[in-house]
Amino acid sequence: MIIETVFQYPGLGKLAVDAIGAADYPLVQAVVLIYAVSYVILNLAADILQMALDPKLRTGGSYGAVAGR
Repeated sequence: MIIETVFQYPGLGKLAVDAIGAADYPLVQAVVLIYAVSYVILNLAADILQMALDPKLRTGGSYGAVAGR
């Protein structure tokens, strides 16, 4: 948001800042929702990719077990 606002790049960050300045709260809510949903989806994708690449996570051991016990 800061980079888009400072350098006048068009994007969701500048849209959100302009909407806040214009008191367009439904648009602010929509932008925040887009950011939140994309954050959750990207974190889920990273977790799935990590499970696919790290064999230690695929062993099927008990969750939270201490190694060696």
